[in-house]
Amino acid sequence: MYRKEIVGERTLERLPELLPDDAENGVAVVGATSYETSGAAGRIKKAVHIDLRQFVAPSPNPSLEEIRPGINLVRQECPDVVIGVGGGSVLDTAKALSVLPHQSGSPTEYISGNKSPECVGTPLIAVPTTAGTGSETTHFATIYIDNKKYSLTGSPVYPTGAIVDPTLLESVPETVRATTGIDALSQAIESYWSVDSTPASRTTAARAIELAWEHLEEEVADPTDESRRALATAAYLAGRSIDVSKTTACHSVSYPMTANFGVVHGAAVALMLPAFFRFNGEVSSNDCTDPRGSSFVSERLTELSGILGANGPDEAAILLTGLLSRIELPTTLVEAGVSDMETVIKEGFTPERMGNNPRNINQDQLRDLLFSLV
Repeated sequence: MYRKEIVGERTLERLPELLPDDAENGVAVVGATSYETSGAAGRIKKAVHIDLRQFVAPSPNPSLEEIRPGINLVRQECPDVVIGVGGGSVLDTAKALSVLPHQSGSPTEYISGNKSPECVGTPLIAVPTTAGTGSETTHFATIYIDNKKYSLTGSPVYPTGAIVDPTLLESVPETVRATTGIDALSQAIESYWSVDSTPASRTTAARAIELAWEHLEEEVADPTDESRRALATAAYLAGRSIDVSKTTACHSVSYPMTANFGVVHGAAVALMLPAFFRFNGEVSSNDCTDPRGSSFVSERLTELSGILGANGPDEAAILLTGLLSRIELPTTLVEAGVSDMETVIKEGFTPERMGNNPRNINQDQLRDLLFSLV
């Protein structure tokens, strides 16, 4: 499928370039407040002269039941385009609304992974208003069923167009800047050590890490045009990287923290990042899951450490913990409000994410890692 992505300041005004020819109507999937506060609503109204029905994305962790009304809306309206404007959960909701109404089976079958989307959906334009998930450039969308995280995955899930405009970040609250920015950094790091990484994905991930590492503190504490531009680009590049490699153990363990204890996704992922940096740094030929071998993984961990200005994984973990403290994100399970480690252990082994981690981990080892974070 042909896709076009436009990146840069004040590029939202180029939205008409991405609309399908002769588009007359559409559905705008938007955040409850971000659509207005980011300035996107007014700018889109001036730039796009088609009839737009709105569907407000329901929550930061969208469930199938919450998005069903949107699926029905798209079925009824048969829009020429879906435009998703918001953070990662808004864009994931927009992806689902674009794709699911056109499939032959039930939404549950596709979200749960029992079926892959076989039909192209309504053309989708993704416009992020946070710098975090990179959802505007990936072929999967996170949707929950019965409090469990699933990924709607397949080539039809790709947005047909995307606009990454850093000026839309100007109204993002400090806490959201912290949790989304650290998510972008975490995704890029996990992409780099993933068993599915490629030379190209690692190059993209490395640039995302450099940008986020240099500018995240500034973006959280006292944002500037430069820091917004850097984090928007980092999130976009991290998204491109995980589109190839996917994420790994940090994300897998984070999901039950979010689902059961309400830990914001980016904070939950980042909490695990230093521990897994150390853990993966101790990979051996006996527990290496990367077919390229333990020496290959060790070399990548050394490269990663160097990007952060560290001498090895242990020092990198210390630097990452320091960053979390400075941007006021939790560094312990107690601070995060996670009260039951056994629930995290029981539900934290998402096969498609754990399988991407370069070092195998069992429940006892995960328990030890979590105890180190109490």
